[in-house]
Amino acid sequence: MSLKWDDVKKLAAKYDKKNFLGEYLKWGERFQKALEKTPSLGISYKTLYVVGMGGSGIVGDILRDYLGMEMDIRVFKYTRLPSCVGKGDLVLAVSFSGNTIETLSSVSDALSKGADVIGITTGGKLLELSEKKGFNVIRVEKALAPRAALPQLIATALKIILGEKAVEELMKIADVLRDEASEYSLDTRDNKAFKLAYYIWGRLPILYADEGYLSILHRAKSSLNENAKINAYYQTFPEGYHNEVEAFKEIIDPVAYPIIFKDHGDNLEPFIKHLDDLEMDYLIIDLVGESRIEKILRAILLTDVASIYLAYLRKKDPFEIDVINKLKKMRG
Repeated sequence: MSLKWDDVKKLAAKYDKKNFLGEYLKWGERFQKALEKTPSLGISYKTLYVVGMGGSGIVGDILRDYLGMEMDIRVFKYTRLPSCVGKGDLVLAVSFSGNTIETLSSVSDALSKGADVIGITTGGKLLELSEKKGFNVIRVEKALAPRAALPQLIATALKIILGEKAVEELMKIADVLRDEASEYSLDTRDNKAFKLAYYIWGRLPILYADEGYLSILHRAKSSLNENAKINAYYQTFPEGYHNEVEAFKEIIDPVAYPIIFKDHGDNLEPFIKHLDDLEMDYLIIDLVGESRIEKILRAILLTDVASIYLAYLRKKDPFEIDVINKLKKMRG
């Protein structure tokens, strides 16, 4: 169909009354503010356990992808922690609202086991519990929704773990996110985020990357689910060579659209070659940046904003999450 940029702007005005897109365009600024605000706590620990759900839980996935080869980082998205948790361990509890039932339960479990706890939140019951039990909580800047608050959540976590030594490098990433976000605004017609949304429109995205970039895949899937209201699936490699690739023996579903997040030295070339031999349509997104954390955050920003534009194209409000809220109430 013929689509003019003015049409996209009209869709945004009609379906994004809260200007949810604008929340993502503030990422660089919010990342920087969180770095400046977060104190250096001088922590030490045997194992770091990160607990959180949804838009808060992705922080653990990013930390594991970025630092998991250097530190013992374990991510839990459940109501309790394993029996091995105890003294000398740190539990980093991330809950934007402070009221996430799974996170609160995990914190209580951690305290009962003698582990140290640090919370990251805007307030809520997690803050109340910290005042009662005497553990540290770092409060972050509010946003319209937890998924839009990723920059302040992840920057706070990085500062807690890495301390002052990492601030200079992370501040450079804040500048990159600020510049990149400006290229994805409604004032920039020819932007990569809208193009990605347009490619996905009407198709079923299947997301692929190296195992070390699981956070990108999980976040992209979640944003497409929540913002664009579509299904999406993902698989990491090399695990995919032991199962996923057999589904591409032939083109069965022309709606399926492989999207490959590509980095130097990964192991996806044989899969890409097979898709070429199959003459299947797919998209490669090159991961760019001077560090792994920069590559992760830039890819997430791109796919997050693309999910907003896809919501416009599908005539959906990217902010509303009616089904999630309905099922939360049913759960109690």
